[in-house]
Amino acid sequence: MKFALTLTAALLAQLFFYRYLSFRGVSVNILIILTIQVALVKGRGRGAVFGFFSALAEDLFLSGLIGERIISRVITGWYAGKLKGKVSPGNFLFQFLFVFAAYLFQALLIFLIRMAMGFPQISLRQAVPTAAAGGLIAPLVYIIIKHTDAG
Repeated sequence: MKFALTLTAALLAQLFFYRYLSFRGVSVNILIILTIQVALVKGRGRGAVFGFFSALAEDLFLSGLIGERIISRVITGWYAGKLKGKVSPGNFLFQFLFVFAAYLFQALLIFLIRMAMGFPQISLRQAVPTAAAGGLIAPLVYIIIKHTDAG
């Protein structure tokens, strides 16, 4: 139940507040951050499953190639979850750096998927500022996930 509520709340926030979370083309994807945080707290299985459903929801409601987010988010959630118990996810610097790297990893995966499929490429120009914005919000999302046992 918490899983569905967390996913629904994050999707609604992403859909309805997206324009308010954007500044000069740099926006924050709450669902990517949430996938990473769920994976760090709950493990790779839960991270991959949460990544799948969060990306499926995005694919259904947002534009883009159906499935590209699913593939990249499942991989991201799985690898983030492998770090459960091996790192201290409560460290804010770790949160920033890890989410920053995961954002870039996901952008690269989507770029490669589109290249392999012959679809128009996404612009990687905003990848670094977007990753930095996500990294700044990540500690707050971690605290919420950890204390509410969501995901």
